[in-house]
This record gives sequence, structure tokens and C-alpha cells, in this order.
Amino acid sequence: ERAKACLVMVMGGMVADELFSGVKSSGAENDIEAANNLVRKMVRRWGMSSLGPISDPSEETNLQRGRIFGNENKFSPSLLAEIEKIEMGFLNAAEEAARYLLDKHKDLHARISAELLKQETLDADDIKKIVGDNMKSVVLPPKEESS
Repeated sequence: ERAKACLVMVMGGMVADELFSGVKSSGAENDIEAANNLVRKMVRRWGMSSLGPISDPSEETNLQRGRIFGNENKFSPSLLAEIEKIEMGFLNAAEEAARYLLDKHKDLHARISAELLKQETLDADDIKKIVGDNMKSVVLPPKEESS
């Protein structure tokens, strides 16, 4: 759940840029890159999908830099297609959750923006004062009810 929440947060940057500026821009490039890197780890390394724990043996990781070397993909074409479908599902769900949260709480964004214009920076306590008792509903998307 924590990784999925992080994915929603990362996608929130891209969605906020679009919602508040009214256009998609290159400003979301880092958010998109971070979201794709995270979702690849979720599916291809941490086993957070219906495929379970899978790993691409061609990847060598430089832990100090956090980068992946090697372009050869050892997954079969059909498995790679399934992996990419799952990854896109995670990305789309995170974007949808971010859009829902940002749209639902537009008033809070206006208040946070106004405070940022006054103070330039806000810490956690400042944000808590603005958000108030709604903190969990602002941070977490609603859970789907099981039928």
C-alpha cells in the first residue's frame, strides 16, 4: 500500500500541473520518469502484481547511483506485454486517484497556495493547520467497497 500511495503522490505532480495550468506541459517530465521507475520496481522487482516475484536477470544495479544498466530484456515477448499492461494499470489507477484527490480538495490547494505566497515555505505543522481534521481523506484515496 505504501508504494501505491507513493505512486499516487508522484502522479499528483503531473496531474496538478495539468489541472492548475489547464495544459499538459514538459514540467511533468520528472514526475512521469519517477512514476515509471517506481512502477517498474513494484512489478519487476518487488512482486507487487498478480505475476508475483519476477526479476529480469539482465539487469545489473549500481546501488550507489540507483541506476539500472543493460538494455537486453530477458523476458519473453508475451510476458513483457503482460508486465507492461500491469504497469500501465498501476499508472492509470494512480493518476485517477491523484486526479480525484486534487479535484476533491481544490479549496485546500487554494489555501495552501495563498500561504505559500505569504511564507514561501510550509512545514508539516503548517499543512496540518490548513488541512485540519480532513488529513486522512486528503492523503488516502477512498477504498473500494467489497461486494
